[in-house]
Amino acid sequence: MKYPRVHLWRRPMVAGQPTQGSFMLESGPNVFRHLFVKCLELPWFDNDKGRSCIPPGGPGEEATYKLLYTFSPKYGRKMWLVDGVPSRAGIRIHTGNYAGQDEADSEGCLLPCLDWADLDKDGDIDGARSREAVQRLESELRQFEAKGVEFVVRNAK
Repeated sequence: MKYPRVHLWRRPMVAGQPTQGSFMLESGPNVFRHLFVKCLELPWFDNDKGRSCIPPGGPGEEATYKLLYTFSPKYGRKMWLVDGVPSRAGIRIHTGNYAGQDEADSEGCLLPCLDWADLDKDGDIDGARSREAVQRLESELRQFEAKGVEFVVRNAK
């Protein structure tokens, strides 16, 4: 196995609710450092493009992708792309607060945040302090901009 790897560890999914997770950096076998950046994604809808979070492994299993630092025509700048997601393309890491079924700042992308809260009081978990979280995450990932880094998604058991 090649190190380092970036992990997104997800909390147990709740049907119809945004998917919550936390970013970790694995520098060696079972050597993890929490990046103190949380993540919000759309709920799981069978990998439906524009409606669903990215596919996880089974409970307690890993799904492995690649993070690449590439130019986004939509945003007009370089940013992180989750590459290798089956039947999906253009999955970015960007700012945003909402990932609910009715209101979302994402069409399947990852929205870093520092806190989870119900910002708009609609019953869905939202992400707070997203700009600050993206800055923190980009600072941690800067060392991988030239070659990219393996990205592991793990769902809670």
